Amino acid sequence: MNSATKIFLVILRLAIGWQFLFEGAEKLYTVYSPTQDTKPYTSTGFLQQATGPFRDQIVAQVGDPDKTALDRLQPETITAAWRAYYDQFAQHYALTADQRKRADALIDKQQKDLVEGKHMFKNAYPGRTVPLEETLAQRVADYRQVLAEVQEREGTKLRVFNHDVEQADLQLVKGQAADRRRELLAFVGDQTNAFKKSLDDLLTPDQKAKGAVPETPAPRAHWLDWDNLTWLRWLSAWTVGVLGAVMFLSNLGGILRHRARGDLGFFGRSVAWLWTLIGLALAATAAVYIYMHWRDYSRTEIMDWLSSWGLLLIGAALLLGLATRSAALAGAVFLVMLYLWWPPLPWVPLNPKAEGAVPFINKNMIELLALLVLATTRSGRWLGLDAIIQVFNPWRYRRVPPASVPAPRQPARHMVRV
Repeated sequence: MNSATKIFLVILRLAIGWQFLFEGAEKLYTVYSPTQDTKPYTSTGFLQQATGPFRDQIVAQVGDPDKTALDRLQPETITAAWRAYYDQFAQHYALTADQRKRADALIDKQQKDLVEGKHMFKNAYPGRTVPLEETLAQRVADYRQVLAEVQEREGTKLRVFNHDVEQADLQLVKGQAADRRRELLAFVGDQTNAFKKSLDDLLTPDQKAKGAVPETPAPRAHWLDWDNLTWLRWLSAWTVGVLGAVMFLSNLGGILRHRARGDLGFFGRSVAWLWTLIGLALAATAAVYIYMHWRDYSRTEIMDWLSSWGLLLIGAALLLGLATRSAALAGAVFLVMLYLWWPPLPWVPLNPKAEGAVPFINKNMIELLALLVLATTRSGRWLGLDAIIQVFNPWRYRRVPPASVPAPRQPARHMVRV
């Protein structure tokens, strides 16, 4: 390999590392420094729109927004939530028997109006909006019909034609389904607020002086509330686990590779086995710690945490040339998952944010192949911290067989000596 090839491979590694580092840092910045214009990063929306062969398994991990919405739109679910709030309301304000009786009648009236009453909704079409009056059941049935149309277009027509023949029409129908979902959830929220206001009208001035009913805080990612000590523990656990796994796998592979050759001396074998056992112990200890302390976290939180910090650490490792091959493989695995979530296959819907429409190949695949090429090179030793780590590599102490001395050349028999 000539010098020019090494230089361009190092530049390629630095470019990909900078992209990973910047994307991870940007996601973490939105989480820890949210503003009115930027919402905290979450992978839920991206995963819910997956279209690859593992779509059902991926959506099952983060939850289907349409299924969740349909469950919340059931009248039984809505009234159960009202009853739960009413119990908390009655306990907080110590309602009298007369107030409880009036509140029960109010709940029955609100429930009847919710189920049997007609309400104003809107159907949005390109360039116009059509108002209409429907009951909640009719509007939910219309929402289900739009979802069925989306499923038919995605699951039947695309596979029959073996091409994304829908494109803009499919995005339009998906937009209509999302509009129905937001409209219905907003309607339920308005009905709930009206129900709470009607309960407030039953209170006396002395009861109102107690203040509002304490609300349950919105669910918040656990890792947003970590203090400095907790951050140090988790960062130490993941660092020890990754380094231990790298030490174990690399040294075990070296032992198996050099065992048949017999070119590793006693000192080299001893050091290699020592580093292998140390790596195994570190990886096992970190894995047990992470498992014991992460069981209460939701799968969405785990995915958000791994994707944000994973991109940041992979990018930093590629830029610094630290564990370059392992970092390149980790980045390749991440890109494989992205490819499977939004594969550029002719019979699945195209990613609306993708640039170009080339079948089977997209930018994730190209970058994936580039990382696999980097994983087969020693670019970290050419420019990076791997060059320093190489000094402590036990394989440098293997036995080198003595060079064979070539036999002296004998003159040919047909030559005539003078």
